[in-house]
Amino acid sequence: MKIQKIILALLLAIFAACGADEELGLEEEPPIYGVYEESAVEDGEENDENEPLVEVIEVAFSPDDVFTSGRTRAEYLEDVDFLYYILTNNFPFMGVIERRNGFDMRQAFADLRLRLETIEDIMADRVFYAILENTLSIPAAGLGHFGIQSNVDWLVNVYGRMIPDGLDSPWVSLLDNPTTREFYQLTDEIFDFSDLEIGEIPGEMPAEWDIVSPYNVQTDILTDGVAYVAISSFNSQFARHDTEVLLEFFREVADFEHLIIDIRGNGGGWSGYFPQLVMMPNISESMAANFYMLFSAHPHNMIFLNFREMESNPIDEEFLERLVYLNEDDAEMLDVYFRAEFLLEPLEEQAIFGGKIWLMVDRVVFSASELAAQMVQQTGFATIVGEPTGGDGLGIDPFIVTLPNTGIAFRFAASYGVDSLGRNNQEFATTPDILLPMERALEALLEIISEGDWE
Repeated sequence: MKIQKIILALLLAIFAACGADEELGLEEEPPIYGVYEESAVEDGEENDENEPLVEVIEVAFSPDDVFTSGRTRAEYLEDVDFLYYILTNNFPFMGVIERRNGFDMRQAFADLRLRLETIEDIMADRVFYAILENTLSIPAAGLGHFGIQSNVDWLVNVYGRMIPDGLDSPWVSLLDNPTTREFYQLTDEIFDFSDLEIGEIPGEMPAEWDIVSPYNVQTDILTDGVAYVAISSFNSQFARHDTEVLLEFFREVADFEHLIIDIRGNGGGWSGYFPQLVMMPNISESMAANFYMLFSAHPHNMIFLNFREMESNPIDEEFLERLVYLNEDDAEMLDVYFRAEFLLEPLEEQAIFGGKIWLMVDRVVFSASELAAQMVQQTGFATIVGEPTGGDGLGIDPFIVTLPNTGIAFRFAASYGVDSLGRNNQEFATTPDILLPMERALEALLEIISEGDWE
């Protein structure tokens, strides 16, 4: 539990207190919008160069139009404008998304706005939700942890219990507003943390939340001297059960020559899972992994950063000179940085498993499982094999924003995690030490082991 406290303290107490939040607003009166139609010019007919090919139908649609949903066109437009404002000032991954996915979020917002300016009717807020999801969330494909939230009960529960006096958590307080409550049908009971015991370790989920699953951790003996364990998820609710399963297996195969740890298909979860349950039982001396997290110091980010307790540093010319691969366009919105360090101490005097360790990864490895890959690569804990990962593991919990009129919630990563040379982890992720074809990765690894090509 001592090491767990160290890791959780690092995760939860990582930022310095900064200035108070400022109220965010938009233009008081939205502009009047029109619709353009092609003028009637028959095929083969020459058009007078002075005659426009489009004509404006004046005031075809007004911001004051009231839809079937009961909202005005202006209210939906204001929600879109507000989301765009928050993202363009706090979310540093628009360029990464365009370079990796070919999805131009700024253009998507422009297209979305035009659609809302010209749409005839919106039947319900859920229709607006679907428009946002299909236009923004799905094309972004989860990069930068960006996404619309279909269910926020779990956010309230997790963040309300991660931090004493849960209602003070910005993740909770921003969700506790009338419009978000109405859209997601949140009740008073969801925001009741009266059963939270004083002195609980921040970040530790109540025991009644535990999930006992025989499927999250799968163990096997593949060949003589080669042990295998696959971990499907780093969900914190699996942690108590999985701790015993993993420790028992590590002791069972302690004298084996090889241990393969397979986290392919693992999309993340609790960032303490891998260092605490896998690394610390199998190291004999202290290890450390560190990286930089860069942020915009915009007021919305500061709502969350104020909640942390670690001194920040301004991004100055001296710091930038070290980050030779930092993308200049992305860096324009970044103001401060934090140096994060993970300190790992052996669980026992000697590592339980003393042989060669392999870590198998693929493109699904993301967030907390990506952090695991980065920690392994920095410390040399294991040899990484497979295909390049999905990235976005160098950071903290994504922040949230709720739209002022509909209450719809989005998550987004504000932490622009980079290595010592400035390579962004979401964009460049982790490249394995040995690239393997995914269709036969395990078979290929066993061949490498049997032939001794790794020595």
